Amino acid sequence: MTDIIQLENKYYISVNSTYADDRVKVLNHADSFGIFDRWGDIKKIGDEVQGIYHNGMRFISNLGMRLNGTRPLLLSSSVKDENEILSVDLTNPLLQSNGATIPKDVLYLGRSKFIRNGGCYERIRINNYGNEQYSFEFSLEFSADFKDIFEVRGMKRERRGQISEIRHLPEGTRISYSGLDGVNRTTEVHFSSRPDK
Repeated sequence: MTDIIQLENKYYISVNSTYADDRVKVLNHADSFGIFDRWGDIKKIGDEVQGIYHNGMRFISNLGMRLNGTRPLLLSSSVKDENEILSVDLTNPLLQSNGATIPKDVLYLGRSKFIRNGGCYERIRINNYGNEQYSFEFSLEFSADFKDIFEVRGMKRERRGQISEIRHLPEGTRISYSGLDGVNRTTEVHFSSRPDK
């Protein structure tokens, strides 16, 4: 069973789903701010206000971290130092991996992020507290819609700019947007370790 069900243009979320939690965490610095869920993700549900913004424009509109395609379980999350650092503690649900079972709560995932100079920086660490080695797929999904703050709040636009380029680079991904105002905007996602795919 899926956590989110769409019927026509309405979305229904299972009460047992992690997506049923609508509390958010906010980070800000100068002309940039981020609105995240308590897992440190950005989801397009509810009012769809979550995202990473700079100068009134949303540069990241979706961000999700998964283990074998499954959302980790939340242990705790908090914003520290006057909305400067988001710290999230997660663990794994029961996972199947190469015919073996990864028991629940064996893996610890720590996420910490902050916003500086128009960028959002995140450190993710994974610790195995079990007695065996486990193989699993770690994935991040992300997208950018380049909506301005007024559009996010519900203002309808007759016309919008368009995504002009999505380029996969050795160190990450670049998404470029050509705005109707003649300004080209870019979202770049960089990884300290090169992704396998």
